[in-house]
Amino acid sequence: MLRSLIHPETAEPLDLALVLWLPGPASATGEDTAEFHVHGGLAVIEGVLAALARLPGLRPAEPGAFTRRAFDNGKLDLTRVEGLGDLLAAETQAQRRQALQQLGGRLERLYEGWRDRLVRTMAYVAADLDFAEGEDDVPAGLPAAVRQDLADLSQEIEAHLNDSGRGERLRQGLTVAITGAQCRKVQPGKLAGRA
Repeated sequence: MLRSLIHPETAEPLDLALVLWLPGPASATGEDTAEFHVHGGLAVIEGVLAALARLPGLRPAEPGAFTRRAFDNGKLDLTRVEGLGDLLAAETQAQRRQALQQLGGRLERLYEGWRDRLVRTMAYVAADLDFAEGEDDVPAGLPAAVRQDLADLSQEIEAHLNDSGRGERLRQGLTVAITGAQCRKVQPGKLAGRA
């Protein structure tokens, strides 16, 4: 809603701002949140911040505070928090794309799929240990199926870990050194070393 922001003590108008109320648990942090979208002038920002500082119980958020609250409230897992950090630090389009995929849950879904398969395998092994052979509710040949699923899962995880660090290289960027003989001055329209 478009609202006038008024200083709580002096009743002086501070700005005409867009005010958003984001009720939890549907907000990004999972908590009730209010946002003030003010005009970007230095005097407006300083005035609004000074007025807010006068209200009891309010303080400026520290860097990462909203991400921490989202994590604490189960809105983000660690892979998504890392993706958000990468997105904020992204300097290239490739870094931005990778960070958005991670923030969107790509790694979370991969890891949860592996976890589900491991839990299912543990249940099969427990059932095989608990029930005697020949019971009607335990599938025949269970150990072979379990071994194959574990072998497949092991290969998937190993391939993921042994990707030669492609994702990390993309995140970190490359350091390039250009070395060689000192370049001579190039005349406009001519390449160095050619007439």
